[in-house]
Amino acid sequence: MENTYKPIKIKFLSFFLRLIPACLFVIFLFYLISPFFINGHLKLFKNQIELLHPEYEILSHDIIKINQLDYIQFYIKVNKSPTLPDTPAQKGAIIKVKGQASSLCIAPIIIFSLILAWPGLGIRKKLKAILIAIPLTMTLAAIDYPMIFIADIESVYSDAPLLNSFRQLWKHLMNNGGRQFLALIVFLFAIAAATYSSEKLLSYDKVGRNDPCPCGSGKKYKHCCLN
Repeated sequence: MENTYKPIKIKFLSFFLRLIPACLFVIFLFYLISPFFINGHLKLFKNQIELLHPEYEILSHDIIKINQLDYIQFYIKVNKSPTLPDTPAQKGAIIKVKGQASSLCIAPIIIFSLILAWPGLGIRKKLKAILIAIPLTMTLAAIDYPMIFIADIESVYSDAPLLNSFRQLWKHLMNNGGRQFLALIVFLFAIAAATYSSEKLLSYDKVGRNDPCPCGSGKKYKHCCLN
């Protein structure tokens, strides 16, 4: 029984030994590019919010520092009358919404660190997984802060209780582990999409022990997937 679990233990150990430097590398990379990364997202968020709610007018968006932490901040003019009864909100009111800027980097750091550290993947497959993960990561960002900002505004302007409850639930989930969970989903999808190949799955029966492994790791079959 001990011999059965030995290859699994070796693979997990190899993964975690790779994960530490991979994570440090990605964190350092995002430290260097974070100003461009965050500013690029601000423009995307502006376009997305105004597309989803034409009655919103983005007056300004910038990065501010609060207690040594960077926050993204939007000033939004709401050009519609509130439908909630007895609310102090008014048509044309300017609402300030903000969120911690570093949260935008959480998902890509998790996704790309795991891809770089994942054992049994050759360079080509890792690059393929990264290319697959990039648009998914952008999609993940699009359902993060823009939807949270909309939830904050609509909570005082909309009288749709079910929709408002869903928006507040989404905000709560994203701020309490939802970003990390969705990052893992994106990572698993990218790895699966990069490694899946029906031809290679069928070709394992024809591979010799000393032939290159069909998984693309660059190792011999006997030292890789044969285990």
